[in-house]
Amino acid sequence: MGALDELSPREISVLLRGEPEKIAAWTVQWGARRLALYVAVIVVGAGFYGARWVGGVTATGAYVAIKFPLIILLTTVGNALLKRHARRRCWV
Repeated sequence: MGALDELSPREISVLLRGEPEKIAAWTVQWGARRLALYVAVIVVGAGFYGARWVGGVTATGAYVAIKFPLIILLTTVGNALLKRHARRRCWV
């Protein structure tokens, strides 16, 4: 296993800082564990932001804490699918 296959808590800080060289190296060799880590960071971060934005620990805050990460992830997936579709139609 190479250095790119190993996961560590330091990767979260690198991801949040957005260091382009390291992130570019990760995209060359991606794995399911790394993808799960990134999705977890997005869900937790967006959930905390959504709950705090609405007003903390309330029913509405819990609703937004669930809804906001889903909106971000579904928008990202939809955008990726549209780009893939457009790229295939342009090059064929």
